[in-house]
Amino acid sequence: EIGRDEDSSSDWDAGGSKKRKKRRSGSVSGSSATAAAAAAAAAGDDESKLTVVEVKQYAHKVPPSSAAFMSDMQRWGAERANFKEQSLGKVAGHDLKQADAYNIFKLVADRGGYDAASERRAWATIAREWYPDLTASAKNVPGSLKKWYMRHLLGYERHLSVGCPVVTKSFKLGGPGSGGARPRQRATPRREAPSAKKIKQEPDTAGAVAAAAAEAEAGSSSSSSDSEDSNG
Repeated sequence: EIGRDEDSSSDWDAGGSKKRKKRRSGSVSGSSATAAAAAAAAAGDDESKLTVVEVKQYAHKVPPSSAAFMSDMQRWGAERANFKEQSLGKVAGHDLKQADAYNIFKLVADRGGYDAASERRAWATIAREWYPDLTASAKNVPGSLKKWYMRHLLGYERHLSVGCPVVTKSFKLGGPGSGGARPRQRATPRREAPSAKKIKQEPDTAGAVAAAAAEAEAGSSSSSSDSEDSNG
């Protein structure tokens, strides 16, 4: 019988250890689920920053040199009834030359055209790659460059990209090569510790009551002693 009691207690211990193991495995699976949920939330945040862009693949049709580029663009413009030949103008105070127009056109073509570059917020990157010194010294070069391109080169881009394939791609805004500024995080206002002058000292009512009670007790004891003296 004693042997059976020892066996039954050992069986109970084994059952208890199994229950504890189950609890531990449950806690591990719970932490794994929490980590998976956090990873899914992070992935959702990344997907919310993605933008879908239609990229026109016409970079291979860009003429091989600035001279050939200007010649082809002028020939295209001469065929249009409402074409008026005009100077290349300026971007942020800088006079553009044929080589500038050619390099800018290639940079935009590499990003799928004017619309794709705008949706990707890539004009800041285009401006830096085209003229880094001007971008660093002048103000609003990306915006000025975008307006200049729309006025002088967008029509020729539409002409050159006709019939070219269009591919849909996803880009992360603010990521490398997008040119978009990352969203600014709002600064959390700092809470200053209240100064000693601003803190109103509340009266110690409990201490005042205790002092009044002690004073009253002392008065009663003194009066009783005076009466005893008079009686004596």
